[in-house]
Amino acid sequence: MYSPLIEESPGFLNLKKQVIDSGLCSLCGSCGLLCDKIEYRDFPSLREGTSCNITNGAKTCGTLGCCYDNCPMTSFSKKELESAFFGKEASDRDLGMYRKILSARSTDKEILNSAQNGGTITSLLINTLSGNSSDSKYKGAIVTRRGPAWIPTPFFASKPKELLLTTGSIYSRLPLSNQIRSLLREKHYLIFVGTGCQTTGVRRYQYNFLSKIPPESAHIFLIGVFCYENFPYPQFKAAIQEKSKTSINEIKKMDINKGKLVINTKDGTFLQYPIKEFNSIVPEACKLCTNFTAELADISVGSVGAKETWNTLIIRSDEGVEVVERAEDSGIIETTTKVSVETIRNIISRKRFLSEKIIEKRRAKDLYVPNFN
Repeated sequence: MYSPLIEESPGFLNLKKQVIDSGLCSLCGSCGLLCDKIEYRDFPSLREGTSCNITNGAKTCGTLGCCYDNCPMTSFSKKELESAFFGKEASDRDLGMYRKILSARSTDKEILNSAQNGGTITSLLINTLSGNSSDSKYKGAIVTRRGPAWIPTPFFASKPKELLLTTGSIYSRLPLSNQIRSLLREKHYLIFVGTGCQTTGVRRYQYNFLSKIPPESAHIFLIGVFCYENFPYPQFKAAIQEKSKTSINEIKKMDINKGKLVINTKDGTFLQYPIKEFNSIVPEACKLCTNFTAELADISVGSVGAKETWNTLIIRSDEGVEVVERAEDSGIIETTTKVSVETIRNIISRKRFLSEKIIEKRRAKDLYVPNFN
């Protein structure tokens, strides 16, 4: 239903060679958006006993679609996607296309008590799913939830109260995007909350595949989360436990703020470590990425640029403007125009400098380097 016939694509083996084996896989889950042959362990792989149809001489990927065309780390035109989803190309090299930049926070005390910072994402989702919105077409939100021992776990929230179970940040990688595959067939209208690589993969999926079917059959609203870097869970868990001499099960909250990883334990202990101490486990995909603010999402949300207990909101699409304005009108969020945009630009500049260094190293080794122009 969601996989119209497509032109021949490089297929999974090329994706494996160019991206996965060369260290550029962000484990976002986008390659599995259409193909049920792909499974996720440490990295994406074909299920045992299956093969990629493209390598068998097929002109299409059969009925399940194509992995290579969804990957955020294979070459594509960002300007083309901006024009398709926002109506025009971005004029701001750092922040991407946007209509408004605001600072916001929840007005709900229950949300604020459990939220990482301002609780804005949770409030926007609750307002949209609660019936307070004038447009209640969305059937639920795909989000990340903290599992046992801080394992990042995909979660589908269809009721507002379920969203309170998903507050707080988790700094480990998760193949979240592939959750769309089964849910979209049944629900048709979804909200997806993810990082820059995850939301970019979903945008490519929308552009390459969903644009070919009636919009009332499948629509996804994207909320992007600011992300400087993410970590493979096993290495992150081991590093935290080694530094803190504490079981990860005893950690109540984690936050990355002003260059430091801040940890609060259940017994009230406060720990912090320079985030650069974790550089050795940062994936190369994160080092190459410059998409700090999830530039292709409808709304991007983060804490950088906002004062403490508030969030920065970068509203990019017309639908994003509507969602935020409805939340303001309902009183579930409050907003201000006070945002330190320069702080955001400084972080993006730092990521761009690091990315250029990684690109130089990869080219010297004759490794694949994607082109997003």
